[in-house]
Amino acid sequence: VNPDSLTLLHVGRLVSRKHIDLAFKLLSTIERDNIELLVAGSGTHHERLKELAEQLSISKKVSFLGFVPEDELASLYASSDLFLFFSRYEGFGLTFLEAMASGTPVVGVPTGGFPDLVTDGRQGFIVERDITEIVDTVEKFSQDPGKSARMESAARELAESRTWDDVAAETEHMYKDTRDYI
Repeated sequence: VNPDSLTLLHVGRLVSRKHIDLAFKLLSTIERDNIELLVAGSGTHHERLKELAEQLSISKKVSFLGFVPEDELASLYASSDLFLFFSRYEGFGLTFLEAMASGTPVVGVPTGGFPDLVTDGRQGFIVERDITEIVDTVEKFSQDPGKSARMESAARELAESRTWDDVAAETEHMYKDTRDYI
């Protein structure tokens, strides 16, 4: 991690549904030199993504970390400025919650539990899969250190408030509401 760069992070399997190519397009489109993308994970698209980085001339800005052990993830999340979540579909997606628990704001698409948990502009940003919108969002975030600090705090606060007891209570409530409706 370069402390002088804006560090973006993706954690997850390297498969097509994770839509990591959007992060690569972001790097090739954004007009800044001091930016890096850390890609933690392995999968069937590893070689394809390396080739895409070459084609887009961003290889020097992308670090493929491979599988990162669970006990090292928290420091990886905490050392990053933004976590990227562009998955096409996802059940819930714990990685963005783990990032927030480490105080890392998130940029993601309205998939899985992301829009249910993240308030746009508070713990992170909810964007569409539009590269112009993603670039603008990352640029605005990087230009406002005060907002960054507030988002880090809000992300950590939200993640810490999400206990398994809370999730179980919400699930029970949902089942009761559904039962009462039928």
